[in-house]
Amino acid sequence: MNPLITLLAKGRHEELEVRARGLVGEFPLSGWAWLLLGAALEAQGRPSLSALRRAVSLQPGNAVAHCNLGIAEQRLGHIERAGDQFRLALGISPDLAMAHYHLGVGLQALGCNEEAALAFRRALAISPEYFDAYFRLGQLEQNLGHPSVAIEIYEAAIPYNPDFFMIYYNLGLALQSLERHAEAIDQYQRALGLKPQFPDALYNLAIAHKDLGQIEEAIACCLKALELDPGHFQANLFLNLIYMGQKRLVDSEKLCRKALEVNPEFAEMRQSLARALSFLSDFKEVVAESDRAFKDKPDQTVMWEQRLYSFSYHPDLSAEDIFKEFVRWGDRFPAPRIDFAAHDRNPDRRLRIGYVSPDFRAHSSRFYFWPLFCNHDRKAFELFAYSNVGKEVVWTDLFKGQFEHWRDIRGVGDAAVADQIREDGIDILVDLCGHMRDDRLGVFTLKPAPIQATWLGSAWTTGLKTIDYALFDRFTAPAGTLTREAIIHLPHSYFAFQPPVGTADLAPAPCLKSGYVTFGYTGRTERLNHRIFRVWGEILRRLPEARLILDFGPFADPQTQAHYRELMERHGMDTARVIMRKSPRIFEGLNDIDIILDSFPHSGGTMLMDAFWMGVPAVTLASRPPVGRLGTSMLMNLGLPEWVATTEAEYVDKACHFAGDPQALNVLRLGMRERMQGSPLMDGPGFARGFENAYRSMFEGWLKGNPLPVPAETARMEP
Repeated sequence: MNPLITLLAKGRHEELEVRARGLVGEFPLSGWAWLLLGAALEAQGRPSLSALRRAVSLQPGNAVAHCNLGIAEQRLGHIERAGDQFRLALGISPDLAMAHYHLGVGLQALGCNEEAALAFRRALAISPEYFDAYFRLGQLEQNLGHPSVAIEIYEAAIPYNPDFFMIYYNLGLALQSLERHAEAIDQYQRALGLKPQFPDALYNLAIAHKDLGQIEEAIACCLKALELDPGHFQANLFLNLIYMGQKRLVDSEKLCRKALEVNPEFAEMRQSLARALSFLSDFKEVVAESDRAFKDKPDQTVMWEQRLYSFSYHPDLSAEDIFKEFVRWGDRFPAPRIDFAAHDRNPDRRLRIGYVSPDFRAHSSRFYFWPLFCNHDRKAFELFAYSNVGKEVVWTDLFKGQFEHWRDIRGVGDAAVADQIREDGIDILVDLCGHMRDDRLGVFTLKPAPIQATWLGSAWTTGLKTIDYALFDRFTAPAGTLTREAIIHLPHSYFAFQPPVGTADLAPAPCLKSGYVTFGYTGRTERLNHRIFRVWGEILRRLPEARLILDFGPFADPQTQAHYRELMERHGMDTARVIMRKSPRIFEGLNDIDIILDSFPHSGGTMLMDAFWMGVPAVTLASRPPVGRLGTSMLMNLGLPEWVATTEAEYVDKACHFAGDPQALNVLRLGMRERMQGSPLMDGPGFARGFENAYRSMFEGWLKGNPLPVPAETARMEP
């Protein structure tokens, strides 16, 4: 028999089959002959069960025969039958490493991971050079969330098969999960040295480079992966994420269109195209592309986030159209089971307030969080933070100091977070994110607190029936504002502002020195659109010496600059008088601007607060509430109602009028910071009291069982 076994070992399976068939014909009752025939057939991927079953029936005490039959059953997906054969083999020969290994493979397929790991370890105890057992065990430990254990296993396996590229790839994945990015890069490169045509390794190598801040290297890896596989799902999406993060908006659009040429049904990239177009201020195709994406994937979370975000900025959709999309999103969730019968109903105790946000970090929201959190009345309110922060920074530590209880919910499922909130006995749970990135609105769909509210974030409705209140002020949300939630008006302003430390000093109006007025816009590109360009073009026509500075990240990219020059010229703007740039320090950059031109129908936010802090006034258009009235609220709270226009024509008139009085601009500029400090916009204690009074009203209403106020969705929008 030894020569026949040698044929099997050398892979000469067809020759072995011929020899085995001869033996079967000559010795039909020989179990070994049938076993060799079954092994030859199995090695060729041909039906082998009959031969192997015959071998087992003739030699029921042959452990190898049972093991080989089990392997054949396993290959056909008969996992439980295969397991029975492996156990029979091990009952006969407990030291048969192959049977332990394949039993582990079957147990892993059945989800019995701990038993599978034990089987692999038994195989290795018997046969320490068993490479496949190492590899499977490493994968299993990695999938179970034990990357350090997996790394040890992979490293032990390498000497037994140093040319197997997947061991280095998996080792890279395990190292990367531990944020050992440089070591992961080394392993991916070893894998690619053995298999250069390996797009998955290039994709993960790109992630590791990006995590180390090596952006150009990450882009190069993605591009190479896409050369090998132009439709690669993850590489396309990751490269687009990089382009958007780098404000390379034109590159993002080109990438999306190229991916869709390869795969027109790539729904995520089609929605990404709609998003890129909105960031390029070109909304013509946004709705159509998004609608097409949603035909195939109507429930994809990130796509919904991008769709609602883009629609919120769309210049040609009505508030009713946009509101319906939020409601459509919210109606996807079933009504939760609610039972607050055991909830503490004592009206005089400290209320437990839970704040949910991914932005307890160096995010623009910090300028508005801080005046509220640090001025809360701790005797009357017990504060809980539910932090979805991806990477904690110094600001995260500062926020931790403002809460009695800090819960890190990053990576924790919605149901588990809801259980924690119930255990904490939260009275009022507040969403601080809306539909911005990394929101946790899924928690709110489960209604873990008797009262739920939303504030700040995306500054509109969530679309959820389970969120009871939205907090605004009377300027941002006048009668007729469309929200799914009942609106509660804060006494003065929608927010209070805490400027960053170390901003530039105030400077005189630049028009006094230049002899002409410089307008400016320092906000997001998705807030711009054809209506704005037409209005700005009219202002520049009426003021032939005026200049316009566009100062934001994307305007530093040459391709994006070229796109905007073409777009603005298409709508009648004199781009020779438009300066596009990205100031390294925005507060110093604001010293070059006399008047900010606010965006519409979505108003600016932090852009305007930064400008006011530097003394730069803004012309705003009271547009689509609530997001179109943010500038209105700020100016009304500053006591500057004359800077608020109600029509596009009035917006032009006001911009030209104020530009005509440089001395008045200078007086206003030099007194603006003091004006802010004396206004509700910087009255943190007063703002916090207004918030707390709203909380008490919410709770008292809940205790009395009073129905909520009629939501604004039932009213018509004011013209």
